[in-house]
Amino acid sequence: MDPQTSPQNFNLQNQIQTGSTPTPTPLPTRSKTVCFLPILLLVLALVVWGFFSEKKITGLDVATRTTNFLDKTLQADGGMLGGMVCAKDSTVCEPMQVNENQPHLGQAIYGYYTLAQATGDSSHRVKADDAMNYILDECQGNVEMCAWNFFPLSRYYFDTKDDRYLQAMLRPAFLTMSSKDIVGQNAGHKLASLYKATGDENYRAKLVAVAEEELLNWPRSVNEYEYSIQVVWSVLLPAYTATQDAKYLRASEQFFDSFDLAERFSKLRAIEVAIKGADALLSLSEVSDRGEVYWGQAHAVLQEVLENLWDDPETPIINGDYGFLDITEDKAVLKKTLNNGWLIKLFVIMKDEKFTLSNDK
Repeated sequence: MDPQTSPQNFNLQNQIQTGSTPTPTPLPTRSKTVCFLPILLLVLALVVWGFFSEKKITGLDVATRTTNFLDKTLQADGGMLGGMVCAKDSTVCEPMQVNENQPHLGQAIYGYYTLAQATGDSSHRVKADDAMNYILDECQGNVEMCAWNFFPLSRYYFDTKDDRYLQAMLRPAFLTMSSKDIVGQNAGHKLASLYKATGDENYRAKLVAVAEEELLNWPRSVNEYEYSIQVVWSVLLPAYTATQDAKYLRASEQFFDSFDLAERFSKLRAIEVAIKGADALLSLSEVSDRGEVYWGQAHAVLQEVLENLWDDPETPIINGDYGFLDITEDKAVLKKTLNNGWLIKLFVIMKDEKFTLSNDK
């Protein structure tokens, strides 16, 4: 049809010729419901996607938020609680006193100290210093306070060269300890630090003797992997640091190449084994030619710990106070000062790494 003579145009022309005012043809209207529906569907899709999608968090954010729990263990005199004991199927957690025979607060102090360095937040350093002064005072009358808090003592000494810390480091009788106790009480690290601080060959000789004794039975059975982690972390890697003898490094690599610690943790949920393993892997990543492999393994272990045992408020397990849980053999639920401080330190080391937060635990 000719557009000039279409019904619509003909009507318009007729109106013009007769002088009448044309009536506009109304535009078709759309249902408001039809217009609103796509928007509603889009909003719902975004909400569902946000709920089910994984959320990312940096190692530094994990470390910083975990201090919300650790701060609850601080005492007015500078000391710290041993942690919290939490009731199952409840939000109630009660204070847990420090074990007098193993008053291990050192990793918590170390955690605050390293976090202060990473963030520049002086409040973390104040907490570390207060607890460190408490340790110095207490270990004058209790040598176990020096022995079990050796790590921050050595860190403070190497950073400040203040003789107070060195004298506290020298008080425990590490040279007279048995090989079994050297391994079990993490004294290999302490012997290496004392050798570095004093140059006394007796400390290195003691460490090497224990390392050689362990290599006689290396590698151990896969069923002894917890003990092997302890040996690598507490003896073999410190021995390599003190001697630069590659056999200690090779033995450490051989062990971690033989199994997947993250997979093993996902089955057993042994948090202290995972922590020591991750610490050993991070140390190994600094000295091995395949450092990126061990860095990645440490990331995988910490991801499992974060996903399964971090009591964050978005997916709370007990009360959502950002504490890491330790599920013991008798099924008690603990949040240990030691473990939380140690994990702060490890996540600070991996401060720029991204971790995934699960929407379900």
